[in-house]
Amino acid sequence: RQSGMRVAVIHGSPAVTDTQLRICKVVIAALGCMFLLWREHRAHPRWAAAFRLTLAAAAVGAYFHGFALPIERYYHRWEMFHYYLGAKYASELGYTRLYQCVAIADAQTGYAPQVSVRRARDLTTDELIRAQIWLRDPTACKRHFSGARWSDFTRDVSWFREAAGGGAWWEQMQQDHGYNASPIWTMIARPLASLAPASDQTLRALAAIDPLLMAACLVALGWAFGFEIAALAALFWGTQAAAEVIWTGGAFLRQDWLLCAVLGVALLKRRRPFTAGVLLTAAGLLRVFPLLLWAGPLLVIGASMLRNRRISQLHRRLLAGGALCALISLGASVATQGS
Repeated sequence: RQSGMRVAVIHGSPAVTDTQLRICKVVIAALGCMFLLWREHRAHPRWAAAFRLTLAAAAVGAYFHGFALPIERYYHRWEMFHYYLGAKYASELGYTRLYQCVAIADAQTGYAPQVSVRRARDLTTDELIRAQIWLRDPTACKRHFSGARWSDFTRDVSWFREAAGGGAWWEQMQQDHGYNASPIWTMIARPLASLAPASDQTLRALAAIDPLLMAACLVALGWAFGFEIAALAALFWGTQAAAEVIWTGGAFLRQDWLLCAVLGVALLKRRRPFTAGVLLTAAGLLRVFPLLLWAGPLLVIGASMLRNRRISQLHRRLLAGGALCALISLGASVATQGS
């Protein structure tokens, strides 16, 4: 999805240019490396703590572009279009009807000429087609909605069209690959997306969740591993180039898996294996790939069993937490949305 996401979130003249920001991040990261060497020479603890805090704060500030975010309205319209609508109307849209139903809603609110020449992605085949095909049978979409829900959906679509400017970018949104969140994520996100109709205020509030989750990650690291590790994590997070703020900044609940994963590792460190197992599994159920974090614990458990011919109580509790989380989450997902 990211090809369009990075293009249209920038607006105006940024307070800090990309080049200036990169230089700033390099300087902060270099100072962090120098500090690690300096610490080996027994820097005074008070000065060392102050320097760590300064570097961590500078890195966080660099991540957020000096807190002058280059994201229009401070939420990601492309991202929110997919995940706000996809979660809020999950029962009606499923994973294949987002662009189809948007085209029909567009046409019924006065934009039929634009829809008739629009190219959109058919999520059942992953091919780009003429959206006009969907207009031949509006009931193929509308039969999944009640009258009230269709009215709400049409209003939200109209708002997103206006927020996107209603031009080429709006059409490009519908050439993406649809709503692809996991059922567990949908179960959590749908009540949040349903709190209020789409608006600047609603989407800003939803976008504010992720920075709070990221802050909680640093708190968890500090609690389990100490302030120095938390500061080092902040330094890396703020200066790395793989996932800058414009990548998922202003998004909707993108960092939930990260908090679950970090808190799970923190709880393992604090020897609370059952809750750690719950959270590590929850991270994987939210985004799938964090299940790889189980590779390390499973190798340790396997080696321990080969060596001792039994499984320790700590390992049993870790596995029990993971299994219970999977059973409850998957059962709840099926019960609430049938998928």
